[in-house]
Amino acid sequence: MSKHLIIGVPAYAGTVKLATFKALLTDCTTLAIGGWDIEIVDTISGAEIDTIRNKLISYLASHEKATELIMVDHDVCWSHNDLLRLLAVPLDGNPSIVGGVYPKRMDPIEYPFMPMMDDHMQPLYDPDLHMMRCEHIPGGFMRIPKFTAQSIIDAGIVKPYAQVFNKIEPKGYTCYSFCEKIWQYNEATGENHRLSEDISFCKRVLEAGGEVYAHPDIPMAHIGDKMWCGSKLRGNSARHSDASNAPGGDHSLGGSSAGEAVE
Repeated sequence: MSKHLIIGVPAYAGTVKLATFKALLTDCTTLAIGGWDIEIVDTISGAEIDTIRNKLISYLASHEKATELIMVDHDVCWSHNDLLRLLAVPLDGNPSIVGGVYPKRMDPIEYPFMPMMDDHMQPLYDPDLHMMRCEHIPGGFMRIPKFTAQSIIDAGIVKPYAQVFNKIEPKGYTCYSFCEKIWQYNEATGENHRLSEDISFCKRVLEAGGEVYAHPDIPMAHIGDKMWCGSKLRGNSARHSDASNAPGGDHSLGGSSAGEAVE
């Protein structure tokens, strides 16, 4: 059976961070040796990230051969084989998604995800997959199976819309509103909040009957004027804060500590 993976990189400036490139190069080489056909799509245009993510997921849904999409932001990185670990989570037959959780580029470190909680306010884990069940996760290191995208379309949760394509990007497919900025009223504060396109996409996955999973064993880094590294899903405990467990610590980032910012 042919295995065709789309890696969608919304690098609208035409560049990626060196650590992102190293992480992609290492894992894509391993995947290619393992028999995967890899298609890297970085030419998709749009002034806003939701437009680009819509095109990427819609392209997956229409693709004749592709079975998976992994969206990779141009400024995140991970350790060797972590992209393969996303692909190894058995999501077959379930319109779900799974991703790694990286820190925001801010101090003190925060994480853009919301785990589901049990009656004792502890995070919920899937008993079979051992993945953390979430209300939403960020879209910058997210695996989306084709079945998930098609299920959302078939359920009528998203709408097709007219889209403009540039000269060099993939075209000739219908674009759907998978990712949109949405408004949510907070009764406690009496204010409206504008939620991200990643949150709205996760809501659509849940509405289609799927699950949103965060992989608990993928520490990541987010790169700006410095590098923010962390592993929130494992609590940033001391035993996970040595250099060997930092994202890319074995081949790219060196001795950064999980949960700390590296100047």
